[in-house]
Amino acid sequence: MRPSSSTPSKRDRDLESLSKKMRTLIFAPDPGGHRLHHVGLIAEALLGLGHQVDVALPERALESAEFATHLGAIEPSLVEVTPINSSVQNPWAIAGQNLRSLKAILRRLEPDHTYIPYADGMTQRGALEATMRWRQLPRTSYLEALHLGGHFAYVTRNLRSEILRRSSRATIVRAPWDYLHLLDPFAFEDLSNRLARFSRDLNLDLMPEPVESGLDGSAADARALLGLDQDARYVGCVGAIDTRKGIDRLLDAFSKGVAKESKLLLVGKHDSTIRAALRDDFSAQVRAGSIVSIDAYVSQQELQAAISASDVVALPYRKHSGSSGIAVRAAAAGKPIVASDYGWLGECVRRFDLGVTCDAGRPDELASAIASMLRRAPTFALSQRGRRFVEFNTEDSFAAVWTRQIQIRSGTVPETDAKTWNWVMTGTEDSTGA
Repeated sequence: MRPSSSTPSKRDRDLESLSKKMRTLIFAPDPGGHRLHHVGLIAEALLGLGHQVDVALPERALESAEFATHLGAIEPSLVEVTPINSSVQNPWAIAGQNLRSLKAILRRLEPDHTYIPYADGMTQRGALEATMRWRQLPRTSYLEALHLGGHFAYVTRNLRSEILRRSSRATIVRAPWDYLHLLDPFAFEDLSNRLARFSRDLNLDLMPEPVESGLDGSAADARALLGLDQDARYVGCVGAIDTRKGIDRLLDAFSKGVAKESKLLLVGKHDSTIRAALRDDFSAQVRAGSIVSIDAYVSQQELQAAISASDVVALPYRKHSGSSGIAVRAAAAGKPIVASDYGWLGECVRRFDLGVTCDAGRPDELASAIASMLRRAPTFALSQRGRRFVEFNTEDSFAAVWTRQIQIRSGTVPETDAKTWNWVMTGTEDSTGA
C-alpha cells in the first residue's frame, strides 16, 4: 500500500490507458467458511460490469457445497492455485506460500485488477517482504485486498500479545496492496484515528457485511420451510455450530432453565464437540424436541429462514474479534440479539440497540439474558441507528465498495449514494433523527 499522491505515477498512467473492460483476478487460496460467498458476490458484480473474471482456487474447492452454492451458476474462468501443504500449520508459512502462488499467477495471467478477499497473514508477511525487498509482487496489476481480522485494535494485558498486536498494526499500514479494505469496524476506527494523528494518507475503507435481502420475511413461512413448531418460542444460533462460537455455553445456559420458556434451534454444520454433547449430555432434550439440531451446511435461503424463525438470536462467542455477519442478519430480520459483551460484537449490539450483552462465560448470566430478551421479543423494534447499521451492511453495498476502484479506473462514475461508515455513524447521536 502506498500513500496517495496527487501526481500519477507511470504505472497509474499506463493503467488509465486501458480499455474499459478489464481482465480481473479473484485470488482465493483458502475457500473455507463464508469466503466463497464473498468470491461469488465479487465475481457476479464484475461480470455484471462486463469485465473478464478469473477465479483462483485450490482444486478441492470445486467439489465443495460452498462452491456449488456461491459460484456454480456464475461460471467464471477458473485458475488452479497450488494447494496449501496440509502438513504446514504455521500461519506465517502459509501466508508465504499464498504470496508465492499469487506472484506466479500474476505473472502468468497479467490481470489488470486483482482482488484478494481474504488477505489476513498475506498482508503482514507481504508488508515485511516488500519492506525488505524480498520476493516482491509484480506491480503490473492493481491489488485490492480485504483484511478480516482486527486483533491489532483489541488491547490486551498480555505482554507477548501486546507486542504482536502492535507489530501487526505496524505491518498492516505497509501492506503491498493499492487499496485495503477492513471488515472490523474497531480495526477501521483504530487505524483511521492513528493515521489521522500522524497525518498519513492511505487508501483505506470499511467493507460492509454482505447481508442478503429478504430477511424480514414471515416467521410462519420460515418455520414451515424448516418444519418447526409454529407456536413455540425459539432461541436460534446459525452458521458454524462450534465451541468457538460458544455453542457449548449456550447448551449449558439452556439447561439452566431457559428450556422451560423456549426451544433451542441450531442450524449449520456442527463440530465434533457439539455433536458429542447433543448425543450424550443433551440427548433427552433432542429426543423431546426442545433442542432442534440441523447439522449440515445450509443454503442462504435456509440460513435466512432459521433467523426469521427465531424469536431471539444468541451469539455467545468466545473472545471474538471482528465483525459478525450473523449479528447483522439478525438485525436485518428485526430479531433481538443476546451476545457476548466482548469486542466489536458486544459493542455493535450496544451501539446500535440490537439487544443485550452479557458475560457469556457465566451460564446463569447468559440464561438470564436470554430469558429477559424472550420476554421483550414481541415488542422489539430497531432504532434509527440500528436501521442505518442494517442499511450499510448489504450485498449491494458490498458489491459497490469492491467495484468502486475498477469503475474509477475504467472511466465509469461509481454510485455516489452508496452508504458509508460515516453515514452510519452520523445516525448514532440522535436515534430519532434521519
